[in-house]
Order: sequence, then C-alpha cells, then structure tokens
Amino acid sequence: MTNSSKKHYLITPLPLWGHLRPGISLIPQLLSRNPDSVITILIPIAHSIPCKKELGRYGLFEDGKRIKIIHYGDEDEKSKEYPVTGLEEMLKFMMMLHGKVVEVYPRLLKCEPVYDSLLKKEIYSHNVPPTVAFLDVSIACTRCVKILHDINVEMGFGAKLVILFALASEHTSWMFLKTTNPDVMTYRERIERILAAPPEETDKVYNEMLGENEDVIELPGIPPFYMYEAQPTQRDNFLPTINAIYESLPYLEAMVHAWPGFLGKIYQKEMKKLGHKVLFTGPLLPLQVDDRGMKLDSDLQLFLDRALDEKGKNSVIYISFGTLMFPPKPHQLSVLLDVLIEHEIRFILVQGVAPMELQTLAREKITKNNYTDKARLVQWVYQFGVLSHEATGWFVTHGGSNSTMEGLRTRTPMLFWPGETDQAWISSTLSQTYKVGYEFLQIRNGPNIGRKTARSPNTVVEGTGEAMRKEFTDIFENLGNERDKEIRQNVEKVGREVDEGMDEVTRESWREIMEM
Repeated sequence: MTNSSKKHYLITPLPLWGHLRPGISLIPQLLSRNPDSVITILIPIAHSIPCKKELGRYGLFEDGKRIKIIHYGDEDEKSKEYPVTGLEEMLKFMMMLHGKVVEVYPRLLKCEPVYDSLLKKEIYSHNVPPTVAFLDVSIACTRCVKILHDINVEMGFGAKLVILFALASEHTSWMFLKTTNPDVMTYRERIERILAAPPEETDKVYNEMLGENEDVIELPGIPPFYMYEAQPTQRDNFLPTINAIYESLPYLEAMVHAWPGFLGKIYQKEMKKLGHKVLFTGPLLPLQVDDRGMKLDSDLQLFLDRALDEKGKNSVIYISFGTLMFPPKPHQLSVLLDVLIEHEIRFILVQGVAPMELQTLAREKITKNNYTDKARLVQWVYQFGVLSHEATGWFVTHGGSNSTMEGLRTRTPMLFWPGETDQAWISSTLSQTYKVGYEFLQIRNGPNIGRKTARSPNTVVEGTGEAMRKEFTDIFENLGNERDKEIRQNVEKVGREVDEGMDEVTRESWREIMEM
C-alpha cells in the first residue's frame, strides 16, 4: 500500500445531467480546500463533450496530474451535444456505471493503469489509492457499495465509502425516517409489502400502499402530505431499487447531499439519532462568476433583450422540466400554452426529452397563433443565463434539486410542476414552508383525481382541462400583485442564504468531509 498524506477522491456520478453536474462541481470544491489532493472521475462517452464544457466553467481541465477522467461506455458511441437522458437510457447507464466501478476500483487501489473507452487505451492512475469514494446513490441501488466494501476488506485498504446524493433531503427524509405518527407505515415498510406481493397482485398492493393510500404523512420539518400526493403525475419508478440503498447503509462512512444545510438540518439531526452521518455541501453548481465564456444563444439573447425593452422586467416565463422526464401530457401542455398565448405572455420552452408529439404540438400552437415573435422553443439552453436575465420573471420547473437552486440563486420565483421522486417533496417544501413559488395542483393525475390536498383541504384535484385553465389563469393574471411581491421577497431572502452557502450546518459538514 502506498504511504502518502495526499488524498485521492474518486467520484462516480450517474450519467444523468442532474447527477453529473454535482459530481463535476465537487472537484473544484475539494481542490480549493486541499490543493494537494487528486481527483478521479468516471464520465460516460455519451456525455463527454457536455462534461468537458461543464468542467471548463470552473477553469479546470483534465491535466493528468490533479484530475483524471476515466471514460466508459461503448467505444463506438458518440458524445451527445446535449446531455438529455430518458428513463430507459438511465437504466442502461446505471448498469454501465456499476460495471465500470467494479472493474476499475481494485485497479485504482493498486495504482494500476485503467482502460479509457474514449481514448481506447489504458491510462495511468494516480500514484496514491483512493482515500474517499464519492459514490452516486445509483451505486447503492445496484448493491455495488457492498461489493466495494468487500474489495476494501479483501485487499486491506481503508478507503471511505460515501454516498453523494443529488436528491434533496426532503425526499430522503421520507426514505429513511419514521413518521411522527407511529401508526403510519414508513416508506420502507410500504416498499417491502409491494415487492413481496405476487406479480398478479403488485398493482393492487402498490395502490394500497402508495398510489391510492390516504394516510397523512408527517415528517419532522416537512409539510404534511397525503400518501397519494407523493406521486402527483406518475407512479414511483424507483421503488424496485430502494431496498438496496437500505442494505448499503452499514458500509457507508456518510451520506453527503448536494443541498443547503439550512434546508436539511432537521433531517440531519433525526438521522444522527438513528446512527447515520448526513452531511451537506450546499448546492454543487457553478456560480455566475464561474461561467467563463458562457453566453446565451444570440437569438435567445435578442429575444430577452427585446422583451425587456418592450414589456419591462419579469415579462418572460421560462419553462423547463429538466433532462430526464417531461411531466406534462399533451392536453396539459396544450392548455398551458393556450393560457400564455391568450394573455400575451412571452415564454421560452425548453423541449428537453419531450416526445416528438409534444414538440410538434408546441410548434403548431405558436405558428397558428402568429406568436413566433413572443415565444421561443429551444432544445437546450444555458439556464443560468436565462434565469439571471432581467426579462425573466418566473420559472415553470419540475422542482429538481439543481433547477430549484438555480432559481433561488437568480432570485427567480418558481411555478412547480413536479413529476416524481424528490420533485414532489421539494415543490411542497419550497412552496409551503419557504413560499418561494406556487405549486400547480390541477395538473396532477391518476389516483390524485377526485381527492383533496393536505395543504388546502377545500381544494379537490379535478385534473380536467377546465380546472387546469382556471388555475393557470388565476396564477398568470395575478403576476405582479401583492402575492407576487411577497414571493419575490421570500426568494430574495432564501436565495441569499443559498448564496452564502456556508450556514453552520454546511460549514461543519465540509469540515467533516475534509477530515475523512
């Protein structure tokens, strides 16, 4: 074993943009705190070009000395220009990452060369074995944590294994904590019931435990939920992998969240009672000062500049649902665009992973209504640039952890349209506890239809085109009123806390991270 005080950090993000970005952002954070440290990060060929650009936002590049990138994937695979990923591709990526981690981990421990699928050759590894491995939560989902632990034991190495969560602590509170009412089942108990059901009864048990369950879920520091509200627009796609995360807990040094400590301090305290260490890095995203040379597309820049000149500040709605899912159904997107066009509200819609049917629908809406000068459809956008432009007034978002942090950092109020996983929990907490936006309720579907919401017992989710139109109209007609002003004040307040990024919980977390 190599004797060295130099620390080697291994980072293995899942090949989704919402996970790759925090993994890349972790690099400058670690290097700035320990300039003598070295980094190895695993990057898929499919996203190698966007990842190189993202690293460049920090003025960093693979120099072979401090930072080594190991590319993996099919050798004949081409890198995407934009890192969008559908659910099916995500599952393929999970298994590819699992395989590569298991392959390279023992070689890195022995400081042996590793194979790079993009370069099609072996590259030298760092001359010190990994001291801390920041493993994506998907590594736990494939039971890889136990495999790496066993490799450590077998080879006599003491590398610390840490899970890096791109998920917000609001969602993991539900994953790990007990509810305040001891008679209400935990998430883990529900998952176990579903997975134990015979195949012909899986759907029935799923609805009994999650989909149609009417238990009130109360967790420390989080607004109450009816169980069915946790899946506002689709089923829980990740429940088959959750048990593997629970099984990984005994082998972890810590769970690290790319999330502000002040938002997760209650969860951290409760997890400590259960014997688990939870740490927070703050948002792992570039600051605007990091955006070296990043610019908006010229047409988009002109569009926003013209909106600012003609309509003033906060006159454009920015709509983006991330890079993994596109929650709106055709009839829902149709109603949203109709209301925006009828009220002559300018907007930018990022198509992302939207099915071609939805992209065509949006394009035809704009064309048939002669709205091409007031709307832009784009495949990909420099999001921070759009949000920080004075013309951008509101952000219609799925409520993902990275997007919400960018919304807060740019002081942009949000209109939440969550899909699943942590999105529903983030949207609920940020709209109710911190009041930095509004969550659309009538866009919910499935078992939510005909049921009331915990936040507003008199509000029943109808899910009809008429109900959605009314909700959208009520929101957009009242932009600029007193409620709007209150939300903007809240966004400013919470955004400042996020910008400072070093609340007491986050500062202490970084101290513990650097001591590993």
